[in-house]
Amino acid sequence: MPKIPTKIVKFLNQQNWIFAKTYAKTSPHWYIVKNDGNSQMIDEISELIKKEGYNELYQGFTYRCLKIESHKYWITYNNFEDMIPEILNRVPLAF
Repeated sequence: MPKIPTKIVKFLNQQNWIFAKTYAKTSPHWYIVKNDGNSQMIDEISELIKKEGYNELYQGFTYRCLKIESHKYWITYNNFEDMIPEILNRVPLAF
């Protein structure tokens, strides 16, 4: 497992994660949306996931994921052509 910078772990632990109600039955997870206040950190985490993560197939799509502490994280992009991170998702590893 890669060494995760302390500032990223701290950021992840301080967020108010939103439960993805739409996926409650099929793929329960939590997320945060990129905004002006967290944009830089979301971009850094996205780059870390691209560099250190692994590919996982889910419903016909390949997502790049990374395990950090007790969660799996992945990015949802606003479009796959530009690969601009929009949403950071997570699920507990023991879920």
